[in-house]
Amino acid sequence: MVMAYAHHGLVGEAVETFENMKLAALQLSQASFVSMKLDYGMDPPADNYGCLVDLFSRNGFLEDTKHVIDTMPFPLWPAIWRSLLNGCRIYGNKKLGEWAAEKLLQLVPENDAAYILLPKVYSEEGSWSDAAKVVSYIVSM
Repeated sequence: MVMAYAHHGLVGEAVETFENMKLAALQLSQASFVSMKLDYGMDPPADNYGCLVDLFSRNGFLEDTKHVIDTMPFPLWPAIWRSLLNGCRIYGNKKLGEWAAEKLLQLVPENDAAYILLPKVYSEEGSWSDAAKVVSYIVSM
């Protein structure tokens, strides 16, 4: 349930369900990410981290997303950077969006998502000249 809520961006419901599980003394599984390591000594798998990055990004917790990314004990994969970049597009964080796009392009230079989302980050903030530069670069490719 926690993962399903998280996947659909329902932060409050995910946390509430987790807290109710703890109160009911239910045995938690790997799918129970929140405070898994601290409370239960379990190491969450990479896909739990990916889900948390997506959850935070979709809901505007971009600095929290960056912290999760910075502390991930796994090699990062393209979906991590796309999630953050999309969150930056939605919530207008140019600086973090540029960082995410740069990291995504370092990982997979041919990835279209960076070239599609970054101009949207710029245009949402009103940086039309920056958006035009990226679009011009895409056209020239």
